[in-house]
Amino acid sequence: MRTPYPPRRPSWAVLDEGLLAGANFALSVLLAARLGPVAFGHFATAQAAGLLLRNTYEAAVLTPLFSVGAGRLRARLAQDTAEAFRRLAWRGVQAGLAAGALALVLRRTVSQDAASAALGFGMAIPGWVALALSRRANYVLQNTRSAATATGCYATSLAAVLLALHAASRFSMLPVLAGAGAAAWVAAYVGLRCGGFLPAADGYTTEADLESEALRAEFGLWSPAAAVMVWAGTQLQYVLLSGLSDASSTGSLRGFTLLAEPMHRVNMALTALASPETIRLVHQEGPAGLPRRLWEVLRPLLALNAVYALAAAAALPAVGRILFPGNPPPSPAVLAAVVIPLLFSPQAVVFASGSAAVGRPRSEFWARTVTAAMSVCIGPLLISRYGMDGAAASMALLSVLSAASSGILAWMGWRAARGTRQSDA
Repeated sequence: MRTPYPPRRPSWAVLDEGLLAGANFALSVLLAARLGPVAFGHFATAQAAGLLLRNTYEAAVLTPLFSVGAGRLRARLAQDTAEAFRRLAWRGVQAGLAAGALALVLRRTVSQDAASAALGFGMAIPGWVALALSRRANYVLQNTRSAATATGCYATSLAAVLLALHAASRFSMLPVLAGAGAAAWVAAYVGLRCGGFLPAADGYTTEADLESEALRAEFGLWSPAAAVMVWAGTQLQYVLLSGLSDASSTGSLRGFTLLAEPMHRVNMALTALASPETIRLVHQEGPAGLPRRLWEVLRPLLALNAVYALAAAAALPAVGRILFPGNPPPSPAVLAAVVIPLLFSPQAVVFASGSAAVGRPRSEFWARTVTAAMSVCIGPLLISRYGMDGAAASMALLSVLSAASSGILAWMGWRAARGTRQSDA
């Protein structure tokens, strides 16, 4: 059977994402069960705000590095990855100091839980970005075994941290997040060492490399802007719900939507695994075969997500009883917020990779801008009227809109790239 992925690589990629999603899912579930809906609501709000910073930084640094490096700057990939890792260590110190200052303000103005969440995420997010850097670098070279090794190290280290905190009766938000950040730093270093990125060998610069710097600069401009719009289209609902309703509703909704996170991670992992080959094919053979290539990537993801969506729908009531005993069962709107994004998120991810393959990151930006604008318009109206159900309905609707807009703009970018190629010929 033909597969769009390199032989044996998908199994390592699924293992990699399974370990990462499982570790982070277990972390969130344990915190939800320990903290309760109100404190977990502060956790979810801080997580949503932290994801804005994390995704923007990843888009500004990682996306230009790996989108261009996969096809044009491959000889310099190890050198540039090692340099990005060193810069990220310094950014981690800065993020910790900024989070500490914010925590002092939140402790006086909001609550101790909000302050602990802000400081904890400020300490953890740089480590998670470093782990993402390590894994994506290995994915570009199709070293999925090295990526899985790094993620296995992270899961093992995180489990050791959680057991130690439980034994010491210190299982609370701040030490758990700080321990997760430390585990991520260790795992990132292991992954880069296993993949041969550390210590970095000197790459060489050719005339084609210099020409590609302009494309990297374009990715560096549009990708962070797109990341902000992605956040507004997905995570903004948690912030709005916390402000317009209450922290308990935010915590409950986040607890239910956690069930979909592992599959979303698998979608991104398999798309990231296929993206370097997609970029190289477009770079070497032109954009004519891009639609067929994207369908080859998308088809197995649609099947996996459909099966997972059925399982998630069946398991959702049990998840509610485990995480929040005594609360009412999930409503149809909450069920839709879990199931519908599972059915439509693969399209958005794969179509975005198509826009990157033809060197048009602005297409993803405009697609995400449409979703973000609808989020800002629809979210407050639904949340103010229906509370948690309104936020859930907004999430389901926005996932469909995101897939549609990404597909339309990826198609427009492909048409434009094909026309440019024919004109050059």
